[in-house]
Amino acid sequence: MTDFLALLAAKHSELLRLFIDHMNMTTMAVFISLSIGIPVGIVITHSRLATRIVIGLANIMQSIPCIALLAFSVPFVGIGAKPAIMMVIIYALLPIIKNTYTDINDPETIFGRILTSVLNPWFSGVMLAGLMALIMSTVDSCLLCAASTLSEDFYHTCINRNASKEHLLRVSRLSVLLIALLGTILALNSGGRSVMSAMLFASGGLAATFGPTLLLSLYWKRLTEAGLIAAMLTGFSASVAWKVGGMAKISSIHESCFGFFAALVLGTVISLITKPLPQEEIARELQIISRDYRVEQLSEIERGFQSAQ
Repeated sequence: MTDFLALLAAKHSELLRLFIDHMNMTTMAVFISLSIGIPVGIVITHSRLATRIVIGLANIMQSIPCIALLAFSVPFVGIGAKPAIMMVIIYALLPIIKNTYTDINDPETIFGRILTSVLNPWFSGVMLAGLMALIMSTVDSCLLCAASTLSEDFYHTCINRNASKEHLLRVSRLSVLLIALLGTILALNSGGRSVMSAMLFASGGLAATFGPTLLLSLYWKRLTEAGLIAAMLTGFSASVAWKVGGMAKISSIHESCFGFFAALVLGTVISLITKPLPQEEIARELQIISRDYRVEQLSEIERGFQSAQ
């Protein structure tokens, strides 16, 4: 044991270098396998013949002993890191393709299944922890954003303008609780839909609701309040109706595209037939927002706008 420890102490720099080389080769081989295996697994779901051919070839390559595969590759790529990387790629392709093909009906589990079947359990655990951290950071950001919108933009502006900071804090906390409860109910009653499809539907509705109004307000001074409200309502209702009515599947046009252009057209038409805003007021507001302010000055401007309303 003492001799072994002495050998480790004497060769520690060389062992560290070899370990780093091994990790670099393994990481490169795994990422190449992922970049090949996932697209192949998705493509073969559209053809049973392609599935049988690809899975069969992968099974054949998997059945070849690693020493024989290494010996076969040496005459073509030489001795060194290249045959080792090629061997790892070939052995990793089968589980990647199979897991991708098997879970294509639930694609949100592909990443986790590939990590647990291809990578070392310790490394896959770290990667899964990173995935969960990413999900949690996104969820809490969405919760805080929605709660601040309800408490400040809706409750404080439209219902109780004299609410204290403590009262707004309680409203914000209640909003977080209600939104989280609503999200849980929707997830439990999703009807088999994936989270990704729900996110795409929600993102399409948001894009159709706020995208046209943002473009018109930035690049067209003729936009009126009635046109802005009409564009927002049209974008939301048109995207929802397009999706629920099945037109997105029939026409292959995403609901956000239809809602966006419908809102853009209706917002423009309503603005042209309604009374325009005073250009002096628009110029004054643009001049106000183009300056640099301190926090105290921003509070005074906000109170001025609220009193004007």
